[in-house]
Amino acid sequence: MSVDVVRRRFTVDEYLHMAEVGILTERDRVELLDGEIVEMTPIGRRHAASVGALTRALASGPTRRSSHSVEATWLARRPSPTSASAWTRSSPSRLLTKT
Repeated sequence: MSVDVVRRRFTVDEYLHMAEVGILTERDRVELLDGEIVEMTPIGRRHAASVGALTRALASGPTRRSSHSVEATWLARRPSPTSASAWTRSSPSRLLTKT
């Protein structure tokens, strides 16, 4: 006997609503990837060390000049959850932004 499995994709708004009403809590280590709620893997020692080393390297890196002769620097920071599309809300380890 075969069973048809139907998957339903969730939007970011639906995902956030699940958190608002308590379906998802702070203890749930999940993120929304392409409409699917996915459990995040635990952060291990190697991952934490790599992220720390990357952050230090980027923080001490050189500044660069744009074509308009305005000095621009790069900031490596721990981001808050980011919505990349209507179907994705993730929590990257670090975010590199231009200031």
